[in-house]
Amino acid sequence: MLATLLALTLLAQPPSLSSPGLKDRLLSFLVGRLIEGYLSEQGIGRARSFHIDTTTKQLRLEVDVEGEDKPLVLHAASYRFEKVPVIDCCTKKPTGETHTYLIITNITTNKPWLNAASRTWLKEVRLPLSDSYAAIAEIVF
Repeated sequence: MLATLLALTLLAQPPSLSSPGLKDRLLSFLVGRLIEGYLSEQGIGRARSFHIDTTTKQLRLEVDVEGEDKPLVLHAASYRFEKVPVIDCCTKKPTGETHTYLIITNITTNKPWLNAASRTWLKEVRLPLSDSYAAIAEIVF
């Protein structure tokens, strides 16, 4: 709902996205809400802070992880948005619709053991975006 309202506001009266930091603040807020929901649904913990840098294509996330005394700090050296065609499960043909994903790669953390595990098993994270978030990503990019 919030994402839809922001999208409508941008469409009705689009601010200059070249304003210093506006684009990054908007995306940090929107993607941060997506990540908060994901962490909560998965029972992982609560996001403390999230920042996206559209110039360097980097992300930084700080999470209070369930069962941990200290926050987990994640840094992603790159990200991208990707549209993927929806394939009909019966006919195996494209339906003409697409789903948009936020793809995060080159992840490092403040935990050495987790860095080793991510190099081995976690090459990328693919987060599906709802239609309203995908619409905002299209406007901003």
